[in-house]
Amino acid sequence: MSASAPPSGGGPSTIRAKSTNGPPPRAELGEDEFGAAAVRLAGFASAMLGWSPDQFWGATPAELAAVAAALRPEAAAGVDAAELARLREAIDGG
Repeated sequence: MSASAPPSGGGPSTIRAKSTNGPPPRAELGEDEFGAAAVRLAGFASAMLGWSPDQFWGATPAELAAVAAALRPEAAAGVDAAELARLREAIDGG
């Protein structure tokens, strides 16, 4: 059984998706920047989640993001126009 080569120009090394969210792919980070980011994330996982290094390195980025999102406080509800008008009236009229 032989493996066929990917079509010219279509292999993973030639196609690079541009993402507008999150940090740049590792290839665009310098080794020092990637290492520093990994150390910060490992420290976060240890201090905030109680994860061991094996648990950190065994987790996928999606798993780490899901846990971090769950720890983030929910945003407070905004003030709508009617509530803002009521508050202005209370301040100006009181």
